[in-house]
Amino acid sequence: MSLSLLAAESRQARPWKNGGGLTWTLASAPEGADLDHLDWRLSLALVERAGPFSRFAGLDRLTLVLDGELELEVDGRPVILDEASAAAAFAGEAMVAARAPAAPVADINLLVRRGAFAGVLERRRFETRAAIVGQDITFVMSRLGGVEAALAGQRLALGPGDALRVDHARGGLLRLVLAEPDELIIAHVNAVRA
Repeated sequence: MSLSLLAAESRQARPWKNGGGLTWTLASAPEGADLDHLDWRLSLALVERAGPFSRFAGLDRLTLVLDGELELEVDGRPVILDEASAAAAFAGEAMVAARAPAAPVADINLLVRRGAFAGVLERRRFETRAAIVGQDITFVMSRLGGVEAALAGQRLALGPGDALRVDHARGGLLRLVLAEPDELIIAHVNAVRA
């Protein structure tokens, strides 16, 4: 089991695969793989105008809005996401387009290779303490910071927008102490077992 910090200030903005916006990768595998050969990727994005989402053949996508309201059309059906919505799930090949938002919308996206990996992406509000059961790979992002994380004798502190990555902790208990009530973004990536 290992904990590592994914500091907010270390993220680099890159253009979307289709050039229509900006994204910041928190983590991906295999490391250094191009966008057409990912096993999985967790990233932040900013949607500032109307236009299509990038397409990812063979991957499944989960999208969760962090700030704002996002109106999408997914394969011809309307999907509206906001700061209270659960993550929307759709195939990476789906035809997805955003309508022009009233203000820039921040979202977080988890892509997983279909058939090889399964993903979970959710938001959960905690008051002062939290316990999260680890999976193959678990990520926790703090909106406000002031979070102390502990797992198997290891400790990390998260500032605003920081995330932590937990590897090989399936069934392990990640304990969090919060300085103030916070909404935590939690993602799990698990290898599909036969």
